Amino acid sequence: SKILGRTYESARLIRHSLYPGNRGQDWSVVFRRGAEYSEAFAGSGEIAAVRAVVDILGAKDYSLILLDEPETSLHPGAQRALLHFLLEQIKLKKHQIVISTHSSEFLAGLPHEAIKVFEDNGQMQSRILPRSSPSAALKRLGKTPENKRRVLVEDQLAELLVRQAAKGLDAGDAAVLEVKVAPGGAESILKYLGPAAMVSGDEVFVLLDGDKQKMKV
Repeated sequence: SKILGRTYESARLIRHSLYPGNRGQDWSVVFRRGAEYSEAFAGSGEIAAVRAVVDILGAKDYSLILLDEPETSLHPGAQRALLHFLLEQIKLKKHQIVISTHSSEFLAGLPHEAIKVFEDNGQMQSRILPRSSPSAALKRLGKTPENKRRVLVEDQLAELLVRQAAKGLDAGDAAVLEVKVAPGGAESILKYLGPAAMVSGDEVFVLLDGDKQKMKV
């Protein structure tokens, strides 16, 4: 219910061997949400969520858990809720969970040290970036990051300095930077634009060159 954002009265997991062509044990789920229905009428996201929760809750402490694109068939809100569930289980049972994912919702909730990017090195081989920002990872998947990080500067010289420094960043990180010269310069930034960004919660960075600071000689 928490992951999918729906209220379920119950869900019964039935393990069976009705399909001899399949290896191992099969299972079905009977949901009750107003009416009773099986996985034949359920959404694929419902089945994926049940399978993930049941298997992870059944794992022993300190397990290594490998998940291949667990976001499949889950809407963005459900993806975030599933990630929260996984992080809770890591803390409670000391699991190590490795996820293969293309989901921006998963990436946005992880520290850079937890994101490893696999990419082609141009010589028919793969290399791994040991840490990556979500922006850099998404850029390699062909998705331009949407959330801009605005940098307010005093003048055009400061703007040129920031843009030159950004050339040393990964292409994905550079793509999210938006450098703006603040009308009114430092006074405007300190009195109006900075406080307004703090109140609104916007992700705004400020670069001041400190030339107004009084110094003792």
